[in-house]
Amino acid sequence: MATKQITDTFKRSVKRVLGEAFSDSLERFEPEKAVLYHRLNDGQTIPDKFSGFTSPPAQGAAGIDWNLVNQCFEQAQCIRLVNDERCYVTVPIRKPPQGEVAGVLYFDNPRSHPNFRKDEMVSIEALGLRAGADVAMREKQLLSKVQRVLPTSDQTETWSGIRRAGLEAFKAGVNEMAASFLERAKNMAEEWGPCRELATSLNDYGEVLRATDNPRDALEQFERGMSILEQAGLERQPCAISLLNNLGGCNYALGNLREAERLYKLGLDVMSEQKGENRATPAVMANLAVISKEMGDAATARVWLQQAVLSSTRLFGEDHPNTLKCAERLAEL
Repeated sequence: MATKQITDTFKRSVKRVLGEAFSDSLERFEPEKAVLYHRLNDGQTIPDKFSGFTSPPAQGAAGIDWNLVNQCFEQAQCIRLVNDERCYVTVPIRKPPQGEVAGVLYFDNPRSHPNFRKDEMVSIEALGLRAGADVAMREKQLLSKVQRVLPTSDQTETWSGIRRAGLEAFKAGVNEMAASFLERAKNMAEEWGPCRELATSLNDYGEVLRATDNPRDALEQFERGMSILEQAGLERQPCAISLLNNLGGCNYALGNLREAERLYKLGLDVMSEQKGENRATPAVMANLAVISKEMGDAATARVWLQQAVLSSTRLFGEDHPNTLKCAERLAEL
């Protein structure tokens, strides 16, 4: 299972690199027609991106020089073919120095197109070489991270193990792998009905979505997580604190300042009912100060920051970076 997660993550990463190379080629060389192809393990050639065609030119489609495409995949060389009217160019995207071809850029232009003359081929080929180097770099970065978070077989059999594997991947920055594991943990917890584990999984999965710039999707996960806790009678328990804080953060990011303020305050209220001072307290107070300031209430913002400094001093000490940061914000008001 872990190997499949790595493979799927790498495939998605490669697909992004190829897509970026295709977009770059459109911007730089302005082809009349262009296609980005990749090959499946069974040898089938699939169009990923296209421009200048009314529909994706799939394998065998008319209007494509398939001999040229196949030669490019097999020979891993840039090819330029010219007839009386048209100029066809194929560019391989391969991992250096002699790695496999990850994709092929196919261009079809009038013979007179200035950006596809023979003396321009060096620039076109360089684009493919750079994309191939990016593919190799993504692979290297992924594997170096995955070596630290690759789960053992016992971790992928239980909810807690799957969740732990996802959180480790998230911590290492392998977000796609993290999302895959955490979604699997969430789906497992779905079978148990409203419970702490399901709410926790919804919060975990939402945090990955939020980190990958999907605040609305993340908000949906956090809202459902709180709904699950309410159904289970756990909305005033410690497990609600992270969900409330994340809900506040998402609403702030989406511009819903009043709702964000309400949720952060509710989170503080739940924290106050727990034994001992919660380590998230100063950050929540600082966030409330930001909201108050943005709503034009500098006096209330100052009060929140004063409380944040006091809380952070109690929790971490007066010389801790969190305390100093809160004090700095207070001095700036």
